Amino acid sequence: MMALHIPKRIRLAKTAKVDDKRINEVAVKAAESTLSWDKISPPYFTAWHDVFTKAHGAAKEVMFMAILPSISAFLGLSKL
Repeated sequence: MMALHIPKRIRLAKTAKVDDKRINEVAVKAAESTLSWDKISPPYFTAWHDVFTKAHGAAKEVMFMAILPSISAFLGLSKL
């Protein structure tokens, strides 16, 4: 197997340092953001989603992003 050559300038590249305080500020602001679930989903989905997220111990928005590709695949046009 041939070894992958990585240029020296890339190997020595410095990573940007981000202040932990700034990361916490962004995390707090993100946690305060919520979606208006009544406007974007039918009631039966919202009820199912509430149970699903509680069972997994996660935020509704995070679980929605995790299941969105699967839901899209099920609802999308398919030809066999």
